[in-house]
Amino acid sequence: MVCKGGETGAQHSLGLLLPGPGTGQARDLEGAAAKFKNTHQKGPHWADPLKAWGDVLLKQGKIQEAMAKDDEALKYAPNWKQLKDTREAAAKLTH
Repeated sequence: MVCKGGETGAQHSLGLLLPGPGTGQARDLEGAAAKFKNTHQKGPHWADPLKAWGDVLLKQGKIQEAMAKDDEALKYAPNWKQLKDTREAAAKLTH
């Protein structure tokens, strides 16, 4: 799904869950991860929540877990360039 501004559904959802600076709200990464896990359980063959969950894990410094979510998402969206790029960038962090 591509939303207004060209962002994907996962990016849009992540933005809604993780308000930016100046909003007065703390970024609740654990809460966001839980919501994406729940969304994934409801639609297990949908790449967007897996990608977003991986993004949250990466922000938490959980690189191996993030790469595992990206790998799983790639099973459902093998041509998603941004997902491939994110996975590649995460892999470079492990070297």
